[in-house]
Amino acid sequence: MEYNKFVDTLKKSQLVDHLTENEIADAINEMSQRKIPPNYMLHFLPNLVYKFDSEYWWDPTVKESYSKLIMDLCNISQKRFKPIDLEIKIQNEDSIVDGDKFSFSFKLGQQYFCHELAFWGDAVDLSFISMINQSLKKSKIDGQFYWLNTNDQNVAVIYLSKRQYNKLKRLFKPDLRKFNDIFKF
Repeated sequence: MEYNKFVDTLKKSQLVDHLTENEIADAINEMSQRKIPPNYMLHFLPNLVYKFDSEYWWDPTVKESYSKLIMDLCNISQKRFKPIDLEIKIQNEDSIVDGDKFSFSFKLGQQYFCHELAFWGDAVDLSFISMINQSLKKSKIDGQFYWLNTNDQNVAVIYLSKRQYNKLKRLFKPDLRKFNDIFKF
C-alpha cells in the first residue's frame, strides 16, 4: 500500500525520530490488518498525537483535569512546550456553573501568559490550545499544536514545527489543520 510513502515523508520531516522502527512497523501492521488508509497514520504512531473527548469528565476536578491536559500536550511536544508555574484559578470549584469564568496562566521562557476560560458543563474550552499556540509564537518557539480530524467529538492534537507542518499538510489534508481553523468548513 501507500504506507511507505507516508513513513518516508514522516522520517524526512523528522517527526518520528523518537520512534523505533518496530514501533513504526507495529503501527503499519495494525493499520494494514484493519484496512485503515495511510492518511490516518499519525493517529496510530505512539507518543505523537494526544486525543481526548471534548466532553471531558472532570477527573477528579476541573482544575486537575486542565492541568493534566496541559501536561499531556507538553509530553507530545517532546518537551518543546515546557510551561512552568502553571496555575489554574477557579473562584469556587465546588459551585462552578455554566458560563463561569476562570483563568489559567503559566510561564514560558521569560514571559508569563494568562488566559480566561469559560466553564460549560462537561465541555472543554478549546481556546486554551489557541492561547498556548500564541504563547509559543510570542516566545519564538518553532512549533505549535495542530488539529487532526477525528470525525466525532474527540479532539486529536499534534505538535509540529512550521517546517513539519508545511511538509505534512498536503499529505494529510484536509484532516490536518491549524487549530484556529477547526470551526471553518
